[in-house]
Amino acid sequence: MSLFDYMLTGTSFDSWLTTDTESEKWAAAEDKIEERTKELMGVNEKFDYRTFENFYEAIGSFSLEEAKEIESYMGDSIADLEKFGRAIKVLVINKLEKWARSEAEDDFEEGKLDD
Repeated sequence: MSLFDYMLTGTSFDSWLTTDTESEKWAAAEDKIEERTKELMGVNEKFDYRTFENFYEAIGSFSLEEAKEIESYMGDSIADLEKFGRAIKVLVINKLEKWARSEAEDDFEEGKLDD
């Protein structure tokens, strides 16, 4: 039987051409989770760093290393104050994004992100 005949008969001969590899499946899952994380960060009040409750909760969950990082920016000058404020903001946004990603991963595991 020729290669053309194999393709016409619907055998799994060419299945390797159409089947996603394991790494492609992981990459697709990662893309869905990343997209959901961005969506949650953009429209969900739960992960908005501009609300006091979220900001306060994120600061309250800082690790000792994160707290020491912020402490290193404390000083008397305006430049120190600006660095301090930026450091806190970045750490809060990172913390909220971590929580949003966790929720996105849960959504994926529950099948909520399937097309």
